[in-house]
Amino acid sequence: MGSRSWVRQIGPSVVGLALAVTVAAASAQSFVVQPLPQPDHALLRPGRVDTILRLADGRYLVGGLFDRMAGRAVDGTVRLQIDGALDPTFSAGLPNALDFVVDAQGRVYACNGARLVRLAADGSLDAGFPAITPNAGGQITRIEIDGDALLLGGSFTSLNGTARNRLAKVSTSGVIDAGWIVTHNYTVLDLLAPGDGFVYVAGNGTTLGGAPRATVGRIAVAGDGSADAWDAQLGGSSRVVRRLALDADGLFIAGEFSSVRGSARANLARIGRDAAATLDPAITTALSGTVGLARVVGTHLYLGSSQARLTATLGPASVQRRLLRIDRATGAIDTAFDPLADTETSEVSAQAISIAPGDGGGRLLIGGSFARLSGGAVRLGLAPLDANGSLDTLGAAPEAALPGLLTSIHTDPGGGAYVAGTFERVNGAARRNLFRLAPNGSVDGSFRPPNVDISAAALHVGQALYIADRSTNSVRRLDPATGAVLPGFSIAYSQVVGNLEVAGPHLYWYGSFQVTGVSPTLSGYARMNLASGTMDSGYRPLLTGLVSGTLFDPATQSLLLVGGFTSAEGQPRTGPARYDANTLVLDTAWNPVLSTSSVSVR
Repeated sequence: MGSRSWVRQIGPSVVGLALAVTVAAASAQSFVVQPLPQPDHALLRPGRVDTILRLADGRYLVGGLFDRMAGRAVDGTVRLQIDGALDPTFSAGLPNALDFVVDAQGRVYACNGARLVRLAADGSLDAGFPAITPNAGGQITRIEIDGDALLLGGSFTSLNGTARNRLAKVSTSGVIDAGWIVTHNYTVLDLLAPGDGFVYVAGNGTTLGGAPRATVGRIAVAGDGSADAWDAQLGGSSRVVRRLALDADGLFIAGEFSSVRGSARANLARIGRDAAATLDPAITTALSGTVGLARVVGTHLYLGSSQARLTATLGPASVQRRLLRIDRATGAIDTAFDPLADTETSEVSAQAISIAPGDGGGRLLIGGSFARLSGGAVRLGLAPLDANGSLDTLGAAPEAALPGLLTSIHTDPGGGAYVAGTFERVNGAARRNLFRLAPNGSVDGSFRPPNVDISAAALHVGQALYIADRSTNSVRRLDPATGAVLPGFSIAYSQVVGNLEVAGPHLYWYGSFQVTGVSPTLSGYARMNLASGTMDSGYRPLLTGLVSGTLFDPATQSLLLVGGFTSAEGQPRTGPARYDANTLVLDTAWNPVLSTSSVSVR
């Protein structure tokens, strides 16, 4: 039957292939994979950068879900030099930071959901500040600072055992303010303390500080937690403010609403911080989509999507962007700025989450969960940009990465193997989800498959390599030597093909896919005839549960199906079932009793 997928979701980033592995079909057909002289390869995929804070000396604090940067193992909280190089003198005592603030003395406070701490200059925990911890299941996700007051937001109901409903004030010495208690029904999505004596709160509630305030309002830092008279008066059938951004002229609010203080506004507005909350008439840019980032840097407002793309419209100009830029004075859309233009539509999660000014000249540092920038440049989770949005080639090029995941290894009896999974780099070289190992264990540089989102692969030995391409939602056939797409073959599907497997004369498909080119529709589990390249519309085993693997025995011309199913053709089965490969009739006499109904052949 040729190659067999035998690795499922394996990390970390070093892939060891040093052990000899015997790959056998249900028949006597088998071959041995020899030990590889060069077995170890670093596979990397994008991490997620949640926060970037530029310090007064020009260095950066970066936090998020990542554990590789600049070739070093890190814990999701790092400090970068001015040029972006990793600062080796900083070792954070708090992993995976979500937010940072700095007080007037230059002391850094950080939260990662589970704790709020103060960091010493070298990143270690400052023993002079007692850690603030939320209730079990609660999180501290946002910190703002005003003087010696830390304003906290999140999903907590208590801090260090003291009841607090998603908003709290803590002194810079770590004391929870006993008198500052905010009564509200917000889901707290963002906080902003611009230093004017107030903390602005965004969310999707209707009351804040005991007063009616739809989705955004402000609380005096020095008060008792009661609402201020400032009221944006948002209107709309569905109202939520997701992000706040500050500039010298007011406060940008972004979310879902249709009016502000009686004037039409489509999901974006700027409001004065004066007592009357005066609406800025100059900003009329309409926005649609779910906002995950709003930040003023220099003369621009940057807006990022937390899902797919944002659409901004002003007069005849309309653009769709994962990260868009508008003039903060006029609302004019910068139609040329599109640093994430090359992100495929299949990569729905790709997004910019955080942004900070770079080292002069309009440069930027963006973080998020992306794998590449415009022009095809691979950058994992963190990237420096020039003022026009192109990749900044000056200085260091930091990336925030996680170990790659393997889904399958397909060995070739003639030498070498094909490795499939979720990764963007292999040993520093760009390789997206698929690469070939040469017989000596090195990465085969002559094998260059298309730069597409590959969710599964399978080798038909001596014939072709099949891939499930999520970028085009089609199964395609590649030249096994070069990786080039072979013409004249493509089968379209919808949703996701999670695995492909060659067994005997067929290619088996697994996943949540649907193939509508046959009647009735094939879904979940199907097979394709390798000789004809057509789907077998008659192959429809009646199973209760899912199939995870198929074995073909040419000696008996039978198929062994394994997985998490409990019945086959109405007969009880605890995982495996055997069919005649030609008639597709269930072998009712073959019924091994297993202790578990979840079986895999990987």
